Amino acid sequence: MTPSIVAVIGSPYQALGLFEYVREHGITKGTVFLPMQDEDPSMLRPTMNVLMHLRGFTFHLRKSTGFRKPGPSTGPVAEEMVAIARNERTVDTVVIGDYRDTSGWRVASLLGRTGSDVVVLDDGASTLAIDRSQGGFEPLEWTEAAERDGFMPQPDVTFFTSMAESLRSAPGDTVLANEWTWLKSRYRDLRRSSSLVLVVGQGFARVRLMDAPLALEVARELIDTARELHPGCRPLYVAHRGEPVDKLAAISETCDVVRFDVPLELVPVETRLLPAGIVGHYSTALTSLAELAPADLPVHAKRLRTDQLLIRQDYVAEVYARLASDYAGRITVID
Repeated sequence: MTPSIVAVIGSPYQALGLFEYVREHGITKGTVFLPMQDEDPSMLRPTMNVLMHLRGFTFHLRKSTGFRKPGPSTGPVAEEMVAIARNERTVDTVVIGDYRDTSGWRVASLLGRTGSDVVVLDDGASTLAIDRSQGGFEPLEWTEAAERDGFMPQPDVTFFTSMAESLRSAPGDTVLANEWTWLKSRYRDLRRSSSLVLVVGQGFARVRLMDAPLALEVARELIDTARELHPGCRPLYVAHRGEPVDKLAAISETCDVVRFDVPLELVPVETRLLPAGIVGHYSTALTSLAELAPADLPVHAKRLRTDQLLIRQDYVAEVYARLASDYAGRITVID
């Protein structure tokens, strides 16, 4: 019998992973929880434009809570998700979009799902920060109470990941490689532009990695870098859903700006066109496009300096180190 799932999803990239997972495993029914976007509901559009192709699934909004550590509302939110899911159908498998989402782990705990019945997807470059090799919980913030009450990752987990060789899993984990089978099949025989270069933006100010003026300066420098790497090119700044309108208006004085209604990984599929190159910092789109596009498509990751960051300097430095080592030959890290 085909299993029924409950999935806790938080981003367009996780939605792509869920789409590949259910197609590969023949899953035709489930309950999917998506984060509320109170500030800008349109931020949910790229995720829904992926998931709308899933038939037999229901979709619900839930409060975003419990990133890296549980908050006061994380438990009640998880209990509400479980109640909704149980009311709709029996749940065989819990799919957690982001390893760092403690509400997803609490859902699995409440449903009594463990081992192969709990599947963790990728959330892009953050997968590189997971370290279960020594029995730890990195990058979550562990407390005894959080582990006791089921908010922390379990001892044995199944990962469905496109970074199978890079993931630092635990000895008892099961690692299933996400080969992007469906998506890669759509990348065949795409034309390649001779001038269009995608400049991939990130919402650094929104996550308090840097202040707004510096985030704008960094974006402008990234566009300049794209022009230096690809003389005579036509840069197109691809806005992250977390970048504010005033920042994008300022960038538009330098080059064209676009915010797509689908994940960037689907844009070449819909336009039937690959860019001449891709330039970014450490966006998820860099790793995924490096895996999906032909090997000779240049992908550059411009390193952020430690003094530009307000927080998480070690995490960002580690991501760049992993990009340079694990994606050597596919992503070029530059200063």
